[in-house]
This record gives sequence, C-alpha cells and structure tokens, in this order.
Amino acid sequence: MTTNNNTTSTISWLDYLPYNVYMRLAQCQTTKADLSILLDAKWQWAQDTGHYSGYTKEDLLDDILELLDCNGLDGVTVLTIEEWKNLTK
Repeated sequence: MTTNNNTTSTISWLDYLPYNVYMRLAQCQTTKADLSILLDAKWQWAQDTGHYSGYTKEDLLDDILELLDCNGLDGVTVLTIEEWKNLTK
C-alpha cells in the first residue's frame, strides 16, 4: 500500500497492464514487444497517481529493465540505442 498526498492508494502500475502482458511478466516470459506496453503502463500510473514525480520515461524504463534483469531476462534488457530512443519518445 502506498500513500500519496494524504490519500491511501492500492493501485499498482501492474493494474494498468493488459492481462496477457501481466501474465508473461509474472511468469518471467516478458518479450521485447512487451517493453512499450510495460513502460506506457508505468508512465500512465505515475501520471495518474503522482508517483515518481520528476521522473522521466527514461527513469521508468531503467526501473523496468532492472526488474526484468532480476528475473533473468537478459535478452529483453539489452536494447540498441534506436530501441531505447523509440521507447522513451
């Protein structure tokens, strides 16, 4: 549970994910194609809730890539400069 601006919220950025992307994430089967969906969900959640105030899309993408790296998804976390730019624009 997180607290923001004196309100209690139980909404997670994961609630913004489509079911199939959420299930792949939960089962450590995320694909590169899921990255834009993950980033959009986390970005929208951050905007809606005020979490990560001052963070950029790049910061949130770093967050997601660290999570995926911890899940052993090395092939997903290695991005070209072009892929990075396309995701964070």
